[in-house]
Amino acid sequence: MRFSLLRLLLPSLLVLRLIPVAHAQASIPVSELEAARAATERFGPEARVLWHPVRRVPAALLGLDVPVLGRTAEERATAFVVAHGELLGGIEVGALGTARVSTARGATVVHFELQARGVTIADRSLAVTLSPAGRVTQVSSDWERLEVPAPSRDVGVAAARRAAEVATGKTATGVVVKRVLAMGLAHGTLTYRVPVMRLPLVAADYCYVDFATAKLLLCLPATFDGPTEVVR
Repeated sequence: MRFSLLRLLLPSLLVLRLIPVAHAQASIPVSELEAARAATERFGPEARVLWHPVRRVPAALLGLDVPVLGRTAEERATAFVVAHGELLGGIEVGALGTARVSTARGATVVHFELQARGVTIADRSLAVTLSPAGRVTQVSSDWERLEVPAPSRDVGVAAARRAAEVATGKTATGVVVKRVLAMGLAHGTLTYRVPVMRLPLVAADYCYVDFATAKLLLCLPATFDGPTEVVR
């Protein structure tokens, strides 16, 4: 009877072992040493942390072999963030935006856009790498907690287009979207990203116009506004 009961319970116990759970005593690491200690305690001696000295959060977790549940790569990557997001500076599922999936050398990489106030943060992403067996092997992250004040007003897409054209002398083209900036003096500012043509049919810039004032904050090559992942 005991043997039969054990056989019935064993599959359930194995499944529970794989479910990522939030650690009751977990807290957001405030130093590289603290982050490294937390990673090795949680994931084993092979785990390593790359620390971002400016954002003061881990930029990558390496040397992992973490089982996670999920039917798809995106579900598995999300499960890892649910269970271990505090090790990456306190990132929560609500900060994960649109995901795309790529493959490299047999591994699957889930790339998430990052969000603040429900708006994509320009040039910020989180990437979770999964082995062919579906285990998390490394994570790279541009995450930092941003304070994004609520805008006093919305100048609108048309005004943002005009502001970009007047300031640059170039033609605005393409789709205007909202973006949060996380760079320079505009750190944490809600903007409209306006594509402007730098060279006809060849190159474009993304110009960021303040959401509330229609002031042009900066323009960058269009290729710049992609993920800057530490580990690809």
